Amino acid sequence: MRMFARSLFVAVMLASLAPPALAADIRVLGVEAVAAALRPLAADFTRQTGHQVLLTLAAPEVMTQKLAANEVLDVVILPEPAMDRLDSDGIVNPESRQRLAVAAGTTYEGALMSEGGVPQAATALIEFLTSPDARPAWVAAKFEPLPDH
Repeated sequence: MRMFARSLFVAVMLASLAPPALAADIRVLGVEAVAAALRPLAADFTRQTGHQVLLTLAAPEVMTQKLAANEVLDVVILPEPAMDRLDSDGIVNPESRQRLAVAAGTTYEGALMSEGGVPQAATALIEFLTSPDARPAWVAAKFEPLPDH
């Protein structure tokens, strides 16, 4: 029994010395309309996970240029019609699309880019943006989180 306790103690100590999982940089391209909600949510996500969210919030024309230049991105946040176009062009992963919130009759969605570099961290970000924890930030930014949140 004494040998088991000593082995268990050593195993626990070694596990506590293991390096934490590596944090990822998640590159997000979104429309300026979601900036007021996305900035505090990105900061909260970074604090909770250690993953750094690198936001590029731009006008639709700038977004189109970045996408056409094949910039490496992980997540895109757009109005639903624009997301439909990226989906039909194979630019986003259709299974990853999540409805985030509505403002002034426009539904905003988030999705993983088909060629993103950090899919697990990016998926975790999208899940966070749709979680009940994100609801207060969406409401504060004058968005209506969708009922399935």
